[in-house]
This record gives sequence, structure tokens and C-alpha cells, in this order.
Amino acid sequence: MKEVEVEIIVEDLDFHRLMEDLAGELGLPLIQWGEGKTTDHYLDTKKRTLLASGASLRLREKLQSGLHNELRLTIKFPLEEHDILVIRDEIRLKLLETDWKNILSFTQYFAIALGYQTVMTHLLVDEYYQEVSLGTPEAHLDVSFDNVAYICPDDPERNSAEFVLEFEDHGIGSQTVLDAYEFVKERFGYKADRRGKYRRGIETLGL
Repeated sequence: MKEVEVEIIVEDLDFHRLMEDLAGELGLPLIQWGEGKTTDHYLDTKKRTLLASGASLRLREKLQSGLHNELRLTIKFPLEEHDILVIRDEIRLKLLETDWKNILSFTQYFAIALGYQTVMTHLLVDEYYQEVSLGTPEAHLDVSFDNVAYICPDDPERNSAEFVLEFEDHGIGSQTVLDAYEFVKERFGYKADRRGKYRRGIETLGL
């Protein structure tokens, strides 16, 4: 699945007010609000083969109140170069297995079968998010405001936090993603960061 998005590092902000203003600017209705928490394990070989290629392998635990937590394995590879947008190929797999050791063992053997070294967790990311969809169910812009904590797996005391605003195309088109980005850039002066959370976390923590 092709993923087109923009990530912007921001200060704390009034997300609801910003989304109302953005909806008016783009002429798109607000169709969905949501919030939640995720914990991400970024997996890679010892030599960080995926990071070096611009790819990532993420095991995400999405906390859902009143339900079993959802586990999802996602791998992303860069598709195209762009000055602002991040354009990647993304494959997601929802997991029924709930034992972390079993999941990690599977990814390790899968990596060995492909000729790589075994994989391990290089970065943990805890994320509290608010999210909005603008447009229609068939074609919308997804916007999320994330309170992100980057954590060293071997030393949880080694951590760092930041706020990230994300715009992602869900059938509405890349130009709308760019228009949303320009609106925030003009209002606050923030600029896109194309590194992605895996690389940004590794660099921020000096891992």
C-alpha cells in the first residue's frame, strides 16, 4: 500500500482549534475524531540494515479500552524522493499471536531465511495521539497530533520526548497533504522532517 505523508515536529498546541481552522481553510468537513495510545518496537538487524536502506520494521501494540490490544507488524520501504512528502510502500499484518517472545522469534527466523542477521529491538516509541479525518469516508486527509516518547530498550531512563503533527493521504490526493502542510508552515513556521520516527529516535537518543 502506497503511503504519502508529512511529519512536522511542533510545540504543544491546541489541536482541536487547529483542525477546525484547517477544515475551514481546505473546505473539508470533520468526519471523525479519535485518540489512543500505542507502543512501537522498531526491529532491525544488529548492523541496522533496514535503517541504512531507509526502511523500517515496526511491531505496534495499540491499546483499545474494553478490548484486547491490537498487535500489528508493519514494514515500510521508500518509494520516491520528494522535498517535503515521505512516500513509502507499506505492508501491514494484523497479528493474532499475543506473546511478544513468539513474535520476535518469528521475525528473527524470517530474517535468517532472507540471509540477514537476527533482528532485535533497537528503539521503543510510546505515543499518545489525537487524530482527525477531514473529507469523506472514501477520500480523506488523516491528521494526528502525537505526544511521542523515544526510549532506549536497554536503558529506559535514556529517553526523549517531542510532539509530532502528521498529515496522511487516504484517497484525497498528495496536493491536499501539501496544502495542509503549507497552512501549518505559514501559521507557525514549522517545517517538515523527513526522517521518520525510527531514524529520528535513534539520532535523538544517540544510539
